[in-house]
Amino acid sequence: MSTPEIFVIDAEQGRLSLRLKKGLYPMDAVYGAAYVLIDRSYILLDKDDDGNVLVHIQAKTGKTDEQDLNALAGDFANEALSQVLRSKVMREHKTRIESIISQAVAGGLGISAGDDLGLDVLDGDEDDLDFLDDPLGIAVPWEEKFKRSASEERPDTKDDGTDSPQPTPADSGGFQPVKPEGPSE
Repeated sequence: MSTPEIFVIDAEQGRLSLRLKKGLYPMDAVYGAAYVLIDRSYILLDKDDDGNVLVHIQAKTGKTDEQDLNALAGDFANEALSQVLRSKVMREHKTRIESIISQAVAGGLGISAGDDLGLDVLDGDEDDLDFLDDPLGIAVPWEEKFKRSASEERPDTKDDGTDSPQPTPADSGGFQPVKPEGPSE
């Protein structure tokens, strides 16, 4: 098993370097494997003159023995292989995954496959519509929808003949204690 090839290992410094043969792993898989290991190690990616990918790994824990470094190299290789397989599965099942996700999102919105969304108005049969047309009748200005006649009085301005002060916007209508009538003790 020569892949990945460990060409430098330094247990004192907790470092190792791997050489991945050119074309064996796509770069996305190498990036994905490096990302998975960044919680345990520092990773630097490079290429040599032949186009092989060089992966320099340094353990975050400092001093490690050679067995730990070999395990780290094996973890990187396994994760790179996992990333390749994950990418292949995603490519093969892309349409299924998109269909399932769109159904889940539509279901979350309360839309089922047989629902009539009322979008048949927009099917393209009426291409003569412009932006000012309102086929659904929803573009009614607020003033027209809720207009009052000029003779109608506002309830906050009625004069009931008393000298009580008119309410102001600062009045909250909150609790106002009533003074008891009669002798106080």
